Amino acid sequence: MASLGPRFLTLGVKCTKSQLLTAALPSCTQIAKLRSVNDPFPLPPRAKPFRGRKYNAFWQMFDSPIPRMNENSIVVLVEGNLGTGKKELAKKLAEEFDLLYIDDIDFNSMYMSPVFEDFNYRDLNQYAVDRPMYVGLDEFWATEKLEDNPMIMRSQFDSFHLRWFKYRNALKHIFNTGQGVIMARSVYSDIAFCHAMVNRNLFKKSVYKKYLEYTNKAFKYLFTPHLVIYLDATPAYSMKKIKERNVPHEVNSPILTEDFLSKISEGYDKKILPKLEPLSEIMVLDADNLPDYDLLVEEMEKIDFNPFRDTLLRDEKFADWRLTHERQWASYRIWCDLDPSHFWTCNDPQGHVEIRDIQLTVEEFTTCRDYRVRKEQYYYDKRFAHGKDGMKGAIKRLFHI
Repeated sequence: MASLGPRFLTLGVKCTKSQLLTAALPSCTQIAKLRSVNDPFPLPPRAKPFRGRKYNAFWQMFDSPIPRMNENSIVVLVEGNLGTGKKELAKKLAEEFDLLYIDDIDFNSMYMSPVFEDFNYRDLNQYAVDRPMYVGLDEFWATEKLEDNPMIMRSQFDSFHLRWFKYRNALKHIFNTGQGVIMARSVYSDIAFCHAMVNRNLFKKSVYKKYLEYTNKAFKYLFTPHLVIYLDATPAYSMKKIKERNVPHEVNSPILTEDFLSKISEGYDKKILPKLEPLSEIMVLDADNLPDYDLLVEEMEKIDFNPFRDTLLRDEKFADWRLTHERQWASYRIWCDLDPSHFWTCNDPQGHVEIRDIQLTVEEFTTCRDYRVRKEQYYYDKRFAHGKDGMKGAIKRLFHI
């Protein structure tokens, strides 16, 4: 704890005469607020980022995230309905406060193979008999009835899974670099969409119950965001913006109506914001009448993100970030750097979520397996031509190196 960033203040026994209060205070406490890059007193430069290596118990002895932390080392989410301008606002605030902007997942690339280059599992839909096996945005918004495409329920498990890992990587970025992050749509938004799908009879209630169990378990392992900026909008305003951007699968969708958009907003109001409000700062803005940008920046700079601002710990705000020892930061940072295959916290829906309604049938699984075998042979032949590289090439082919 010799060198602490400006975001932290060392507290000792001499700070208070009360033993109970002294026990409640941390060894390092956040004391500063957000600071714009245009501030007359600029932030001091951060320490060199930790990159290119996997953080583990060995590096724990030499590399601490605390010296890199500063006033802006926070997580900000910009949430809201479709067409509310989340990306534009998030990018602008990222430049204002020197935050890393993280875009939403690419829904159409959700099923890209991690092994085979240029192979998307959605290509297998051409061999499907009566329903798409892997759902992209085109298939999702074209679905009018659940019976026509029951795999849209599976797509929500998959999108949550990917957004969960993206959020975890955002936390990892803060620990490795000290730079805060801002995300336009996050892992929490999936809950609002599924709420709307249930009300539209596009999600079975029995599967929705399993979905909530799956997501609630995964949320337990993530630190909650410091600030959530929610762009509130009427369904009519969202529909107007959707028509203006003129994305074909949205404009021609039979389900993307004002009623569906109102259910998404209801999901935010009933499922997400009440859950985050005790733990995070919530800022609700009218998307149709945003405040002056400079005024918004000023309001953000006034927020106190100190997790120990209530010294008696009665306030749950930022409780996840209430770490009192450097070892706690290191332990969570190691967890954030684990390989995805090691995670038991948010299992891959493709093979680990045992819900019959979202799994492939035997025929579909056989089709995928056969196609995968042919693809493996194609890449094998392409990479290791017969007799290539002599004995060295033969050893590689033997051990599949």
